[in-house]
Amino acid sequence: MNANFKSNIDAMFAKIFPAAADAADEDHGGFNLGDLIVVVLDLVLLIYTGYRSWHFLSGSVADGFQILAIVGLWGLDIGMVAWSLVWMFGSTTRFQNWTSMSLFVIDLIGVFLTSIVDTLAYGNDGALPPVMRSLAWYGIPVIIGLNVLAGFIYHMNSPSTRKRRAERSQDEELGKQKEKGNLQLRRMNMQLEQAQDYTTKRASFLVAFAEIAEQNIAMSEIEAQMMARLNKAAGGQLGNLMTGAGLSFPGLTPASETPQHGIADKLKELKNKFTPKNETGDDALSIPPILEPASPEAVKNNGGHPNQDPQ
Repeated sequence: MNANFKSNIDAMFAKIFPAAADAADEDHGGFNLGDLIVVVLDLVLLIYTGYRSWHFLSGSVADGFQILAIVGLWGLDIGMVAWSLVWMFGSTTRFQNWTSMSLFVIDLIGVFLTSIVDTLAYGNDGALPPVMRSLAWYGIPVIIGLNVLAGFIYHMNSPSTRKRRAERSQDEELGKQKEKGNLQLRRMNMQLEQAQDYTTKRASFLVAFAEIAEQNIAMSEIEAQMMARLNKAAGGQLGNLMTGAGLSFPGLTPASETPQHGIADKLKELKNKFTPKNETGDDALSIPPILEPASPEAVKNNGGHPNQDPQ
């Protein structure tokens, strides 16, 4: 019979309060007859303590605002029950456990204080010590305020809140790293642009120097050819005279008979590398035409000047 009674009680409680029944089953193996007796006992006694708390709080508000005394019960009797249920079935983190248990104890002290003070004041006001009255008048508002503060602390330390805060911190850190990386990339791009601009300008100067060097080489070759023809016209004696005098002149000395084209080839390669091409495939930076050696007939007709127009 006792087993059937217990089963009926468990089924009735699970039907009325399914969530609480599941939490109770996980917490201490179900809702039994002992639990029912304790719940009934607490509910009956809370009627008395709740009335004492309400009577005490109603004396602290103006007429017509007695409803505020009922609101104050949420920081005393109702709050005590709520925090006990939160500690048993709701809190998960250490701060939540400490908050719920601390407020349960604080609300319980407030219930004791209002019950004692209201009982003594209603029966025999002279038997109430002044310190008790002062403690109740100043302590109860503090207890109600602590309930408000504890509610915020409880939610601020919930697992979901801590997770969201950790995600925000991680996003902030990643944002700082991304911003730092963007600044480094911007600095590298600026340095790259400066290096490219410097290289382009330096290449322009080198191309200009290469053009001048090519012109000088061409002029040296023309002079050497002219001196060689003069030496040939003099029967080869001009070169011997220059050598005997310790002088060296292109086209007359044996070392200069074979032109050195190594530096000219390198300069031409450098120019082709850095000089942009136009649409026809020619160099955009044109080099002045190099004068070709004049023929002996032209030299004779020009009076010995190979580079002048016969006209």
